[in-house]
Amino acid sequence: GALAAAARHLLRRRAAARQHRARLHHRPRHPAARRTHRIARRPQPRRRRRLDRAEEAVAFLESAREIFKSDKSLLQVTFCDEELALAYLQLRQLEFAKAHAELAIDFASTAEDEVRGYWSGIRFAQVCEAGGEFLTALNHYKTAKSWEVGNSKYTYWPHVFQIELQIANCLEGMGQLDAAIEVRRRISSLSKSLGADPEMP
Repeated sequence: GALAAAARHLLRRRAAARQHRARLHHRPRHPAARRTHRIARRPQPRRRRRLDRAEEAVAFLESAREIFKSDKSLLQVTFCDEELALAYLQLRQLEFAKAHAELAIDFASTAEDEVRGYWSGIRFAQVCEAGGEFLTALNHYKTAKSWEVGNSKYTYWPHVFQIELQIANCLEGMGQLDAAIEVRRRISSLSKSLGADPEMP
């Protein structure tokens, strides 16, 4: 149906080797996806707009997840889990966010899929950071960063910079203020050298 086609369109954008550069203003081709796109971009106060889009994304992705589950498409289910973790995080529903991030990690580990491991690990780290589990978040951020810089075909420096800044946040949360300041100083310098701002994966 239309929902399945729109869901596949949404997830296909992420499936092509998980392209690093986010297409924030890409206009979907499918009518159902275009309608969702239009609703999400209606002018609203910034915070309210972000929450409304997250709420809409949850409903859309939960439905898509059921479709892919019935199709036995575990990879597509995992894409939904990664996005659901992020949407629930934006809604501050950390229990649901963590559950979906863990499901995505389980797939990556079972499938020995390093790319999925990178993305699910970042989502899990974000949820842990938001919940004050700074050591766990720190370890997952470090693992993701090491994987990205160790795989030159995937290295996208704005993402590396932002992961480092998340690491700094975790260090600060753990009381290691001097270490956090040094990370931020280093990333600020490198970001200026490259002429690129940090971007969250």
